[in-house]
Amino acid sequence: MFTDTDCIECNSGYTYSASDSYESCIRCTENCPNGTHIEYPCNRTNNIVCEKEKDEIVDWPKLFGYCSAQGILLPDWESFIRLLCRESDISEQGARIVAIVKESYDKDKFDTRIYNAMNLWKQKNDTGDDIKMFNTFAWLFVIIKLLLEK
Repeated sequence: MFTDTDCIECNSGYTYSASDSYESCIRCTENCPNGTHIEYPCNRTNNIVCEKEKDEIVDWPKLFGYCSAQGILLPDWESFIRLLCRESDISEQGARIVAIVKESYDKDKFDTRIYNAMNLWKQKNDTGDDIKMFNTFAWLFVIIKLLLEK
């Protein structure tokens, strides 16, 4: 025996039901498992969609550690950071990064200042395109190195 059903819309972001389903609304999954992130949030017709985290192509901490330990940038690390920001289309961040690093890290520990300035650049510039970021960084680093060796 059939009875009439009163349908109500699911609450977007909290419950969902497939559009071709006559099932009651189901509670949305709140989080993705480790190693994944939410690619699409829950809506009225679909649960969240999780996507595997992308591995970074570049080992940024290792690269920054190497570059800061070389001492190549010591004479003018501030200009390097400003140029790096300008070449990355975030020139307005250059002076801010330099100010934060100068205020936060011991002036006698240049390698720490340089490392953290490069790390801040990466955070402000993180487009998800490691190759483009690496090319910008490496190109500028080599140019500075060549200029300072003359």
